[in-house]
Amino acid sequence: MIRRCREAIVVALALAAATFLLAGCRSAAPEDSNVTLVTKTAQEATEAEEDPGASQTEEEMFVSGSNHVTTYVPSADEVARINALDWSAASQHMTPDATRAAGTVAHPTGIDPTTSQVFYLWEEDNMPGGDGYGYDDPGFMPAVTTVPVPSDTPVVGAVLLEAGGAFQFRGAQGDCYPTAEDLTARGYQCFVVDYRLSRDLGALDLARATRFVRAHWEEYGLPHADAIAVMGYSAGGIAAGQMLLDWDGTTSPALFDAAYDPDELDAVSADAAADGMIYSFYGRLSVASKDMAQLRAGNLPPTYFAFGTRDPFVSEFEANIAALEAAGVEVEGVVLQGWPHGFGAYGGWIDGYDAFLRRAFDAARND
Repeated sequence: MIRRCREAIVVALALAAATFLLAGCRSAAPEDSNVTLVTKTAQEATEAEEDPGASQTEEEMFVSGSNHVTTYVPSADEVARINALDWSAASQHMTPDATRAAGTVAHPTGIDPTTSQVFYLWEEDNMPGGDGYGYDDPGFMPAVTTVPVPSDTPVVGAVLLEAGGAFQFRGAQGDCYPTAEDLTARGYQCFVVDYRLSRDLGALDLARATRFVRAHWEEYGLPHADAIAVMGYSAGGIAAGQMLLDWDGTTSPALFDAAYDPDELDAVSADAAADGMIYSFYGRLSVASKDMAQLRAGNLPPTYFAFGTRDPFVSEFEANIAALEAAGVEVEGVVLQGWPHGFGAYGGWIDGYDAFLRRAFDAARND
């Protein structure tokens, strides 16, 4: 009961922060890209958060503590696009479209890589961990929805996406699906995971979906079985990180729930060649992991970060990046100058992420 209460408090705080940021995004975004830029280190940015002082008239350029994370100033066109967004889409709870159901990942009724399909992740009588929390009804069955590459586009890999929503809702309409639209046009078969709203259950669900993609990599036209990445936004990124820390490889879900009966799919590796942390980090809600021993032991793949300078968790992103690099994890990323939490596919970060994924998939092929 105490643990549930603590979780509820953390979720409430995270939701309050997200709601404030989404509601205030129009006023927070710069009016145009012709701003005066002043160099500002990560340490100075943290100090400014603690003691903001008088209102500033200049837009100060953020400089990450990592040499592999660059700062990008969104163009006037990009600012106009995000200002015109209907932010209610970011908090619209998404559930799988049952009309597209094609069985379960263990027993698909037919895989068609040219059309969007829904595969439920577990059998009804054999799902480790039970229900999640949040907006899902009791008995919710997590699933993966495929978003196929256009027929005239060569396939370069697969990306599995988990939406943000503070483990209370899945805002895939505002983050996963716009990103998937862009990524599929670049040749990435996309798989949106409607995970149970809990860090650990969401991690198990993502591992299950990753095993499905690897088991059917040839049917989805991947260049090789290791051309698979995972990514997540906010809470979804935290769940993805937990999967990579604890539930990749062939680690059995039975270690989480002894009542679970492993099947043939559990023998398939859930490893990923890359991870995308979009306004997210390895850790738990609102708190990034700074434990270098844990991060090193996780044998984590190359990780790409994207976050805005007006996100309240900037210092957590920076601390997580520093700990990862100290643990020997390859890190790249971009910081969007003047942007808030919850920007979804906007801000120009997908170009860098695309290049990062291609390098990671090439490296995985050569290992």
